[in-house]
Parts: sequence; C-alpha cells; structure tokens
Amino acid sequence: MQTDQLAKAGTKEWIALAVLALPTLLVSMDATVIYLAVPSISAALKATTGRLS
Repeated sequence: MQTDQLAKAGTKEWIALAVLALPTLLVSMDATVIYLAVPSISAALKATTGRLS
C-alpha cells in the first residue's frame, strides 16, 4: 500500500464501532433519565439531602 492512499474501514470496523457506541449511548441515556428524575423522586419521598446520597 502506498503512503498517499488512505485505508477505508471495512465491515468489521463498522461493527466494532457499533458494539462500542451502543453501550456508551445506553449509559448516557440512563444518566440523563436519572438526572431528570431525581428531583421528582426526592420530592415524592420527601427525602433529605443526606438520604439521597
């Protein structure tokens, strides 16, 4: 392969990217849901700051 040619990603590389990106997406979505739900949950349970941690 010459140095002026760029190697293109094949099917295996795209599958590996999807396998790595999917868990990252799920964790970030979970963190967002928890961040948005904590105020409602703490208000419903009348929890103090010490009990939330």
